[in-house]
Amino acid sequence: MSRAELARAIAMVPQELLLPYALTAREVVLLGRTPYLHRYRRPTRDDLEAVQAAMVATDLLSFAARHCGVQSMVQAEKDSVASLVSLAVSMAGIL
Repeated sequence: MSRAELARAIAMVPQELLLPYALTAREVVLLGRTPYLHRYRRPTRDDLEAVQAAMVATDLLSFAARHCGVQSMVQAEKDSVASLVSLAVSMAGIL
């Protein structure tokens, strides 16, 4: 299995979300798409649709523009789970 295939097959939810700089909830969820993103390019339409679907599925859409530093721990954990859902959306062939 290649590194890219392995990255697409394995995911984790950290116990504590430590970010080196302020990201919005949408950007944190987009991190789940990292194995699908092309280096030096912006996320594709499919990536953004997967993030949108993940945020809807985890009831996070209303927090999309909020920076993670101002969210509750529950919302931050949901961001992490939504990040995994955005990865799973592609694995399941939904997008």
